[in-house]
Amino acid sequence: MIYEKKSDKLLRAINAYQLISHRKGPLAKLSLAFVKRRIEFWTIVAGCDIHRDATIPESTRLPHPTGVVVHRDTVIGENCLIMQQVTLGQTAEQGAPTLGENVYVGAGAKILGNVTIGDNARVGANAVVLCDVPENATAVGIPARVVLKADIAG
Repeated sequence: MIYEKKSDKLLRAINAYQLISHRKGPLAKLSLAFVKRRIEFWTIVAGCDIHRDATIPESTRLPHPTGVVVHRDTVIGENCLIMQQVTLGQTAEQGAPTLGENVYVGAGAKILGNVTIGDNARVGANAVVLCDVPENATAVGIPARVVLKADIAG
């Protein structure tokens, strides 16, 4: 790919870190130090704070990564689209969000605590999600509530 977005480079650096973080030996330590610096560099350039231990597949899309914050224990499924100023974090209690596959998170949304966002769900812009969102549902508001659940069975 000739042109690669900053967020793609950051996600690739995070994935590289996760691949080599368990290795032992001097070469592994040197590689790990290099990858950590790469993550720090792309975090600054992209203007976001994504913890290197968060589970984020390369298929995740961050078209505007500015202001995105992702907690270390967050798990993101395949093909998620996360817009700018989104926070995936914890509350005063332990636990971080888990996003299913094909989840859309609108600009400015906050998903906090040990919550699960189901496959194909949508979280509206500026929503504050504090409880689970079922698959194929849309959550909006502060605090977020489910407003639409598509019936895909027919």
